Amino acid sequence: MFNKEALNTLVVALVLCLACSILVSTVAVVLKPQQIANKELDKKKNILSAAGLLPEKATAAMIQEKFKAFEPKFVDVETGRYVTDVDTKAEVSREDAPAGLASINQYQEIYVYSPNGTPELYVLPVYGPGLWGAMYAFLVVEGDLNTIKGLSFYTHKETPGLGAKVEQDDWKALWKGKHAYTSDNDVNIIVGSKNLAPGVSKAKDGFIDGLSGATLTTKGVNDLIRFWLGDAGFALFIKNAKAGEA
Repeated sequence: MFNKEALNTLVVALVLCLACSILVSTVAVVLKPQQIANKELDKKKNILSAAGLLPEKATAAMIQEKFKAFEPKFVDVETGRYVTDVDTKAEVSREDAPAGLASINQYQEIYVYSPNGTPELYVLPVYGPGLWGAMYAFLVVEGDLNTIKGLSFYTHKETPGLGAKVEQDDWKALWKGKHAYTSDNDVNIIVGSKNLAPGVSKAKDGFIDGLSGATLTTKGVNDLIRFWLGDAGFALFIKNAKAGEA
């Protein structure tokens, strides 16, 4: 049997554990709204960065103000049209897709930048497999729905100094001005020389240098960009939007 001293020690330990549990739970509940707000602010910051609209030394207030010109809209990837009645859990299957993209959300949230009433930029969410996990980014195209304005990865697990170079400004700058599609409406972007088709050179309008020492990350970026710009992703929406039928 426990003696009195051992029992007291056990009671104190249990009380401390209970108190710590309550404290941790309380802190988590109290901080959750702030965590959600910070996550939303970071998303807006990355969108502004990809769009080339992020002010230098931007404060939270500056980001919120600048983002007011962006309108969130949902696109049904099956019809290529805007929708308002959305089931965020609805998924559609995609055959022959890269790993992790065999099924995607049917309704994708995009952002349209219309500071003067006319769409000038479209922000498309894109994601796919990297080396160690999924990579998430925003691809921004101009009002012609062809010229790329920028690309910003906001979540990834790539290796620091190698695949993590997707965050570097000099590499992201390579995307600006590239054409997403050819004159025949085929996906024009190719990332990395190892992804070039026979007979296609680095002089191709849509060619973007891969990341040095990060072959698998480069392939992942190439695959996810071509997937989302293709028929399985936003191609139908872009076709409809160009025709004014989205």
